[in-house]
Amino acid sequence: MLIESNTLNLWVLFEVFLFVFLALYILLAILIVRQIYLMNKTLETGIAPYIKVIGWFHLIFSVMVLAFAILLIS
Repeated sequence: MLIESNTLNLWVLFEVFLFVFLALYILLAILIVRQIYLMNKTLETGIAPYIKVIGWFHLIFSVMVLAFAILLIS
């Protein structure tokens, strides 16, 4: 019985760590999008629209990964 309880506690600890990590990763993706916009205000380039799209796809993908993890783990 003690081993099952310990395994359960480790699993809960893993879930909490995973959710915190994914939430921080979403914050990083938001900061990346913000930095892209600030960069494009300072330095205009021909590939700026493509970089914006890549940044937004990165943000959307990171939110989808968090949603998928919540659906799988919960």
